[in-house]
Amino acid sequence: MIWLGWLALGLARTGRRGAIDNLRNAVRVRLTANGTYGFEEYFHGLSGMPLGTAQMAYSATGLVFLDLARDPERLGLLRR
Repeated sequence: MIWLGWLALGLARTGRRGAIDNLRNAVRVRLTANGTYGFEEYFHGLSGMPLGTAQMAYSATGLVFLDLARDPERLGLLRR
């Protein structure tokens, strides 16, 4: 999940808000489809099931980054 958060921050940095919205929606769909999400390490590429060790802080951080990417000005991501 951390990779998706970093991707979202990169998209915010380059002003690709539509791509951020698409990414956020895809993550939301995947998280709600499984019923519960215990901050597992990763999702299976075909089934989409969360796998790996649960309660990973970096997985939670990825979701925080994904949320923060909606407001890049607040993060200072648009400053050069």
